[in-house]
Amino acid sequence: MVNFEDSKHKKMELFSIEIKLKKLSKISIISFLIIFSLMSCKQKEKEATTDDFQDKKITDEFKEISTGEEYSIIVISDLATKYPDLKTALNNLFAIKFDVLPQNEPHFNPIIIHPDSLTEDQKLNLCIMALNVNSASDRMNAFAENELHIDKNVNNESRFQISENTWAYPQKVIYAEASTIEELILLLEKKQNDFIEEYDQSEKIRLKRRVYAKGRNNTATTRLLKMHQIDISIPKGYVNIMERVPSKSDTILRNLKIDGLSWFRNNTKAYNMDILFYYTSLDQFKDDEIDKILLKKDQITSNLIQGQNQGSYVVIAYDYNPPVIRDVTISGYEAIEIRGLWETEGDFMGGPFLYYAIKDLKNNRMLFIDAIVYAPEIKKKPFIKRLEVTLQTLR
Repeated sequence: MVNFEDSKHKKMELFSIEIKLKKLSKISIISFLIIFSLMSCKQKEKEATTDDFQDKKITDEFKEISTGEEYSIIVISDLATKYPDLKTALNNLFAIKFDVLPQNEPHFNPIIIHPDSLTEDQKLNLCIMALNVNSASDRMNAFAENELHIDKNVNNESRFQISENTWAYPQKVIYAEASTIEELILLLEKKQNDFIEEYDQSEKIRLKRRVYAKGRNNTATTRLLKMHQIDISIPKGYVNIMERVPSKSDTILRNLKIDGLSWFRNNTKAYNMDILFYYTSLDQFKDDEIDKILLKKDQITSNLIQGQNQGSYVVIAYDYNPPVIRDVTISGYEAIEIRGLWETEGDFMGGPFLYYAIKDLKNNRMLFIDAIVYAPEIKKKPFIKRLEVTLQTLR
């Protein structure tokens, strides 16, 4: 015989359990959403620290995005007709040779524009310089006062002023003024390192935006971190063409005397850009022996990277231009930076490279990053600059 009272109690218990489960389920969902939100915020914060481009500035300050060719400088001045040597002086200042390229490529390209000929589009150029000899030009005095909001130079002294985001974002505007053309050129020579560093910083902000315009290769970025403990943003367009995770039984790793390897390539009809990550025990490189580091680079590329001819291989091109070596710091880690040229033994291929040997004390290893450019009949500096921007995302 059915006990309806017991059945009623059981139904009530089941209903109570169901309510509790629903509450727990809601709590779990809410907890998950909170955790996911916090993780997303942390991820955005993490990415924001590596991205110098601030979209908020464009809307808050009503700025247009800066334009113009990369590494071009609009020089606003009415001095060129009166002082024909000014263009030569500017070329000598800006057109300093970029480190270790097959051909001489200037760091910046100055374009002199008279203030009366300056267009609204030219005002949006990323890098701008205004030059004035205050005793010779009422027009430039008026331009400095009305357009750049610079007070009159009542004492007739030399002035050098750097402004940001005057007409666009990001943008760097440098104003230089002196009482004579000779003093103006001397002022520019004295401040050369300052304005090149300022312009270069702004160019890197824009360039980084362009490198990651299509996003990043999230699969590659995540795998690099998970399998090799290398946290770096790989742009879209790069594909992994070889990977060796740490394994004592891996023949390639054993032959190359490294502990891990990940090799990416951005390949088009016009150019190739390769980035190789590999590492070995820090004990093998205790004393920062440069020769040993260079030999390691040659060992890896000569075994992995071949030219078009059978049996050809890639090595450092010491005969054309010796590598430029300097100590640097990357994300707080001591590193050696090497810029040089590579060539192909048994073929006619060559180009520039950017190489880092980083002391990764946390993982007790020496991390090597080898970035290689092959771009026949194309200027190489833009590619090296893009690789610099990518490698600077290393954390």
